[in-house]
Parts: sequence; structure tokens; C-alpha cells
Amino acid sequence: MARGRPRKWTDELIEKEAELLLEWSDKDEALVMGTHYGKRLYTNADSADWEKSNEYFKYCKGIALTRVGARRELFGLKGKLDSALVKASLACYDPVYRAFLIEMKREKIVEDLLGEDAAKELSKILKAKSAVKK
Repeated sequence: MARGRPRKWTDELIEKEAELLLEWSDKDEALVMGTHYGKRLYTNADSADWEKSNEYFKYCKGIALTRVGARRELFGLKGKLDSALVKASLACYDPVYRAFLIEMKREKIVEDLLGEDAAKELSKILKAKSAVKK
């Protein structure tokens, strides 16, 4: 294992990290991506940057996320991992679930806006009725 961060992350080093990430993600104890990052002495931010600049790393990270996410779900179903924990972090490992949550949030925002508009309209009607009575 490396004992310090290289001065410059070259494409060659990033692609080596991608291969190590794939290798790690194939193991049953691979449950949290950050544990691998920490052991390899890079951060989640580094990983996100590499994903943008290196297609091979992006591809390997996607496979690793899929493997880890599937393993976490299976362990949750089998009682090997707390299902509440799996659900709480599912959006980190499952892009379909993450997209679903985003869509649900959008719908909730729309509902909130519609509710706010309805409340304003009701307030206007009530004010108009009270002004007529006076």
C-alpha cells in the first residue's frame, strides 16, 4: 500500500487506483466506498474529480458502486446488515433510487407551491368576505 499521496495524480496512477477499487469491491467485506478511499489515501472529492477527468476510473467506480450497493441490499435482506442503514444510504449506491428520490422531492416542492398558492387564494377569499360583512 502507498504510504503517502503522490505529488501528482497522473492518468496512469488514477487507472491503477481504478483497478484496485474494482479488486476491492469484489470482496464480501467491501461495504462502504470511503473505507477503500481512506486505505488508499485519497478522498471522496479526489474520486469525484477523477470520475470527471478519467473515463476508465468513472467506469470502474460505477461497477464498484453497483457491487457494493447490491451487496449491502443482500446483506440487509439476510439480516447481516441493519436494513435501516441500507435504506438510509441506498441513494449513494443506487442511481435509480437516487433519481426516484429526486423526482419525489420535486413533486413535493410542487405540492408545497400549490398548497401555498391555495392558502393565499383562500386568504384573499376570507378577507373579501369579511370586508363585505363590515
